[in-house]
Amino acid sequence: MNKPNIPDELEPGKRDYSFRKDLKVNAWGYLAIALSFTADVLLPRHTEWPISVRTLFALSPIVPALLWGRVFARWIRGMDELHRRMTVEVCLFATHGDAVSLCRIASSSQRWDLSVAQ
Repeated sequence: MNKPNIPDELEPGKRDYSFRKDLKVNAWGYLAIALSFTADVLLPRHTEWPISVRTLFALSPIVPALLWGRVFARWIRGMDELHRRMTVEVCLFATHGDAVSLCRIASSSQRWDLSVAQ
């Protein structure tokens, strides 16, 4: 029988941390972050690029992000029942918190006209 996955395998500084396991689970996420950063840096500086190239750069992080979600879901399925339930609840709580924060920021920027002028 396979050893179940535990959350400490992906948290640096913990006794059970494994760089290899961390890279195996989060490599697609790291690629998505790198592509997103690259697009954030390049697109404002190169407004003369054709719209198709700019769109490709802007949408490039989506595929690696979806692949990361698939790998992460598979890793969660390899946990025991207690760790799986806690991890799913923490992910849902964090997602809900992000959504509420973004809604509050969007509503306050409309109310106080905090939009960025170009």
